[in-house]
Amino acid sequence: RKAKRKDQLVYAKKELLNYHTQKLKASNLFVKNLNISIDDKKLEHTYGAYGKVTSARVMRKYDGFSKGFGFVNFSIVEEVKMVLDSLN
Repeated sequence: RKAKRKDQLVYAKKELLNYHTQKLKASNLFVKNLNISIDDKKLEHTYGAYGKVTSARVMRKYDGFSKGFGFVNFSIVEEVKMVLDSLN
């Protein structure tokens, strides 16, 4: 019984982790062709008009210069859909 219960708990933890991972992926927006002057705060401010931004990150090279793309994570998936509809 103990082994079976342990297996059930491990399975439940994996399922919960998968759920959160999928939710995070769905609410994450990839933004490309960014001007090199854009930083994390400007990115958050720009996309904050479309919903609650939980994080905004401009990807940078090892020397600190922008790679020209970044990610914006919203609190809910519907906000990502609204951004895509508005900007496309």
